Amino acid sequence: MISGRTISTRLIALAACVGWFMFAWAIDKFWLTVQCDQCVALFAFDFELSSKDILHLKTDRISTIFLFVVPLVLYFFAIVPYKDPISPRAWLETLYKWSRPVVWLLAVLAWVWALETTFSLVSPHLPDFFSSYVDNYLVKISGTALGVKDIALTGKLGAFIGLIVGLYFFVVRGVAESLP
Repeated sequence: MISGRTISTRLIALAACVGWFMFAWAIDKFWLTVQCDQCVALFAFDFELSSKDILHLKTDRISTIFLFVVPLVLYFFAIVPYKDPISPRAWLETLYKWSRPVVWLLAVLAWVWALETTFSLVSPHLPDFFSSYVDNYLVKISGTALGVKDIALTGKLGAFIGLIVGLYFFVVRGVAESLP
């Protein structure tokens, strides 16, 4: 059974992730893009998630440096063992705490890839009505790497489910368990 404290910790983690995404998008769009457009183009992406007639979510291009690197660096400096900086055990614990959100963030990509691959292998053998249902979902990430190469990744129902499952585990296992 899940305790009330666990649920509130998960909700705080979810609110923090959504809040950071909105804050990062706003800072990126209204400040960083204005100050240094080339900086944003180094590693930037836009995201589209849609399910016909139910959901359509599309973001503007956002810098991955500000969205991912900045919070992870800030988090690292927040958990540095200032009380005992020469203790190897304290540094190992800090590294473990810091790597938890990083690993679960990478796990989001693994879930998306695994479920999309599974659905793409199985979909030719499914009935036509299910194939048309799968086609109603779209997950698209496009962007630039090093400001030069345009990259576009698209997926259907498998990527959609993988994204939901991966983000759930990222919030629950990566962020919520890292909170004090």
